[in-house]
Amino acid sequence: MGAADIVPGVSGGTIALVLGIYQHLIDSIRDGARALGTLAKGDVRGFVERLKALDFLFLIPLGTGIAVALVSLASVIEKQLTENPENMAGLFFGLVAASVFVAFGLLTDRTLQLLAIAVSVAVAVFFLLGFVPGYVVSYILKMLGMLRHLLAQEPHELSEDKLRQKIFHREEILDNVQKEITQFLSSLLSGSVPHDAAEEARRQVRMADEFESISDYVSNVLKMMMKLEKNGLDLTEAGRTELLELHDKVHDYVKMITEAVSAHSVDVLSHAYTQGDAVTYLMKECRRNHLQRLTEDNLSPLNTLIYIDMLNAYRRMRDHGLNVAEALCGEK
Repeated sequence: MGAADIVPGVSGGTIALVLGIYQHLIDSIRDGARALGTLAKGDVRGFVERLKALDFLFLIPLGTGIAVALVSLASVIEKQLTENPENMAGLFFGLVAASVFVAFGLLTDRTLQLLAIAVSVAVAVFFLLGFVPGYVVSYILKMLGMLRHLLAQEPHELSEDKLRQKIFHREEILDNVQKEITQFLSSLLSGSVPHDAAEEARRQVRMADEFESISDYVSNVLKMMMKLEKNGLDLTEAGRTELLELHDKVHDYVKMITEAVSAHSVDVLSHAYTQGDAVTYLMKECRRNHLQRLTEDNLSPLNTLIYIDMLNAYRRMRDHGLNVAEALCGEK
């Protein structure tokens, strides 16, 4: 249960349901709340009596296990969610799916109508609330992480690195995902849906499109690096250092936006504007420094053109990230 609580969107209650201890847990929580209510009224004796009735042989091992899991597994699970998002998604999807069958078994009135309603709601909620924040976000951050590794490499190492194939493959997947999300939600909007659901669907379509655009620019930066290599060119040491600094700032910016999307936090917009301005300022500073080096070093026009295009690609990532924040907060 503690491990499940670490993962956004997965509840420890789901695990309790699968293990068959859900009702006992709910009863224990209710009894504990009643005991606290008695204490709040000043009835210490009643509080002690209700406290004695609690099943501490159940609660203490359960609470200890949850606490240990939260402390010991938080970093491990976070790392696996970043490095192996598909496997972790499959693991927790299986747990949630198993809980559905358990919950369905608890129903006393099972009809096809109820089943149809449950399936329809599950599909709609999956696309409206879960698909873009989870699947897409993990791919975007993973692509940025791989791109940074490639930026730090020497040109002769780039052609041998399999990471570039992974980046292009993930960009292609995100392109297909964006199309599928748009097609599904567009067909959903063509029907009779509540106003709030329609607004959420439009917001999800916009965010999916903006995230896909970020992945496009990640791939574009890699293509520009490969173009430098193809023409026997390389970044200057200063240029590479500045580009890595800009990359890190854009990565942190996109991560901030994606975390807000995952948490459905509408308070991110002011931070998005402030940090977005910082990204733009750093990009312009990198461009000024490069133009200064152009007058001092023997840089080819093609080298300069590609470097400026790479800077602009990072600025466009920032722009699309800001668009995601605005869509999340209902702006524009």
